Amino acid sequence: MSDHGVGILAPGVDFRGHQSGTGGTTSNLPRQTMKTPTPAQRDYAARQVRAKALLASIGTALEAHAKKIAGQPENWAFTGDLSAVEDRLQEILEYFGK
Repeated sequence: MSDHGVGILAPGVDFRGHQSGTGGTTSNLPRQTMKTPTPAQRDYAARQVRAKALLASIGTALEAHAKKIAGQPENWAFTGDLSAVEDRLQEILEYFGK
């Protein structure tokens, strides 16, 4: 099993302070180097890897669920299942401000 991205920052996430020509910082980002991620950065990266794996598993589960309804096209329980899943996914998007 992989290390779940521990020690690797998430793509597109830059925690370094940018230096101007005079040596002052030009952003409000912490002055942390990529070579020495903080425990919070390592944990974030690991959790991001796990969250992406969960999303992939959800996609696989949705495909398997669709195959089940093919054998019972009049069964509304499958629609109810997806309604509950859709509500929870919408809650997650709202958590991220979308």
